[in-house]
Amino acid sequence: MERDSRRRFLEQTTAAMGVVAGVAAIASGQQTAVLDAMENRPKKIRIVALNGSPRRDKTTVEGLTIAMEAARQVAPERIETEMIHLIDCPFCDVRLFGERLLETREVFDQIEAKLANAAGILVGSPVHNGGASALISIFFGQVMHTLLQGKVAAALGVGGARNGGQEHVVQTIHSYLMHEGMILPGTGMTGRSGALCWNQKDTLASDETGCDLARRIGCRVATLALALPSGLFT
Repeated sequence: MERDSRRRFLEQTTAAMGVVAGVAAIASGQQTAVLDAMENRPKKIRIVALNGSPRRDKTTVEGLTIAMEAARQVAPERIETEMIHLIDCPFCDVRLFGERLLETREVFDQIEAKLANAAGILVGSPVHNGGASALISIFFGQVMHTLLQGKVAAALGVGGARNGGQEHVVQTIHSYLMHEGMILPGTGMTGRSGALCWNQKDTLASDETGCDLARRIGCRVATLALALPSGLFT
């Protein structure tokens, strides 16, 4: 009995040592991959804001502009920003589905190229009937999954009341972002995973809290996008 016990102990110890050695090898391989990727970190990055509002000059754009400005301030010499209005995207126009979409392929390719070259993406939407806009749903239903994978992203919702559905908008956008394999740094504040902005008379000027959250997501997306080696999670 004693001999059998010693044998089992030795077998278990040997197996455990094998597991430890395997984990160490995996960790070493991952560390090497990270170091290799860091050597290829780009000197400049681009952050793209996606406006999910059918309006090109109202409060969703205002909130995204605040976020983009905060992103640029993280490293002005290394960060470029750009806004894309989904209302202008051919693949967000249901009337162009099918054969007619091929007629706008050149514009489609240009938009995809901008997203492919972006390190970070800010997605904003107004509250429409308690949820995100139809443009948001159509966009994520049409975009290629591999196009957004591994990019840093954050969400912004704009409503006509302090608690007017912005939380649901942000949660909906987050679901799309995670489905695409994106990385979400949030705002860093408990209970506020995205920017929740209050539209008062077609401006966010009086919403200090919402504007602060917009700055937070811009800053955090930029900071993480700069820190992550290019292509590490693709």
